Amino acid sequence: MRHDGCCPARRWAASFLAGLVLCALAHAAPVKVTGGEIEGVAEDGLTVYKGIPFARPPVGDLRWRAPQPPEPWTGVRKADRFGASPMQHWLFAAAVTKTMPKVNEDCLYLNVWAPATAAKEKLPVMVWIYGGGNVWGSSSFPMYD
Repeated sequence: MRHDGCCPARRWAASFLAGLVLCALAHAAPVKVTGGEIEGVAEDGLTVYKGIPFARPPVGDLRWRAPQPPEPWTGVRKADRFGASPMQHWLFAAAVTKTMPKVNEDCLYLNVWAPATAAKEKLPVMVWIYGGGNVWGSSSFPMYD
């Protein structure tokens, strides 16, 4: 006996629940950093942490000064989105990105990609500075993800 058209609502509900389970599994366990705890996202065998503040926003008296530690936060901060890009002229960036990134003077964020299986291990680190000579550039450009 075939039941292909019998219960589309049941199939939809099963698909929806499967999607919720996958979304829940996609988040990585929280880790402690300067300022508080962050929760990254698991993707393609990696744990990715995006938009981690590494300093206070460089505004007012902090503009063009040495970075100050970030303001601490309470709870677990979701690290699943890139931080804002620095203020700049986007004429040069048009060739690199098709969408206008979020820009703000509050732009001192870093992104970390780590193997998902090495949560407690010490690992080698590569630091990538995107460049741009204070004219254009951002760690949120798709070509760096």
